Amino acid sequence: MPSKFTYGCTTNIGAGRDVNEDYGAFLELSDDVLLAVVADGLGSKQNRLNIQPAVIASTEIVNTVKRLYDNAPDMFLEYPAEMLLEAMHVANRVIGTLQFANDENYGGIGVCLSACLFYGSKMCFVHCGNTRVSLLRVSGDNKASIMQITRDHTVAREKWDRGEIKTPEEYGMSGDKYRFTSGLGIVAEPEIQTFSSNCKPGDIYVLTTDGVHYAIPDTAIGDIILTAERWDYATTAIIDACLQEKIQDNITAAIVFIPGK
Repeated sequence: MPSKFTYGCTTNIGAGRDVNEDYGAFLELSDDVLLAVVADGLGSKQNRLNIQPAVIASTEIVNTVKRLYDNAPDMFLEYPAEMLLEAMHVANRVIGTLQFANDENYGGIGVCLSACLFYGSKMCFVHCGNTRVSLLRVSGDNKASIMQITRDHTVAREKWDRGEIKTPEEYGMSGDKYRFTSGLGIVAEPEIQTFSSNCKPGDIYVLTTDGVHYAIPDTAIGDIILTAERWDYATTAIIDACLQEKIQDNITAAIVFIPGK
């Protein structure tokens, strides 16, 4: 099925890790409807049951979205936020059930996840944890700006909101950026952010795990994408830049390009 969107994802185990707990997925529901998911898993026990919570949660979301869309596509697109929210709750229930049923093998697992639906000239996302969705937009005077449109569910973000952390540099140095206030399986009733907006031709949406946006600044991510020789090289170039920083984390970046008219 030909898609009007250009999109891609690259993931890497990163420095100092034995396993990649990140995951990225796309689902083309039609030539005009695309789902993008990026997830960061916590608590995998690779030497026992090969548990990958990010894969489990992402697969539940993809399968739920596909089922809801296939059953009633018109209703799905009329209430996309509600449909994505239901998919997130399904994933959270699955992660929670695994923990409850077998704490020895599944205790401590969790997932930070962002899922974006692109349909026609609109987009909608659901998000919880410290994965991010950012919008890269080039204005009419060829000036580019990149803006984070998700909210980090971390203690550091709460301190930022209270004015206790005042600069991006201070945020980046804070260990509280790894202390989660929401996430699938991380808290009993996770806070899930939803957002809907119109897309403009030429918009680029960037989905990242913290191994990316804690390693290099947003402006660098934007510059890398805009100077990439081809769109399918952009995510690889982001990963390469993060690897140079030798961050001790898995690294995943996905982009979705909204074509011009």
